[in-house]
Amino acid sequence: MASSVMRISGFVLALLAGAPAQAVDVINRDKVPRDIVVNDSEGESTERTLQPQEKVANICGACVILSGDTSAEATGNQTILIQNGKAKVASGR
Repeated sequence: MASSVMRISGFVLALLAGAPAQAVDVINRDKVPRDIVVNDSEGESTERTLQPQEKVANICGACVILSGDTSAEATGNQTILIQNGKAKVASGR
């Protein structure tokens, strides 16, 4: 019985280790730098400047991105675009 539990536990751990992590990307589509604030699901807030056309992969697992007077909420495998200084969730990755 104990060896069956160990085999099952090992199988579950292997599945979890092999599963790809899903994280939010953010892309500045503008031709000028943009300041953003990242509010993540753990209550942390981080400010950063995105350079023109810069893409930041895996910025968070679930967060709200603030840009100018707009915000966009994303989770998992979503991408947030900054266009004309405004944040929005992209329709697909």
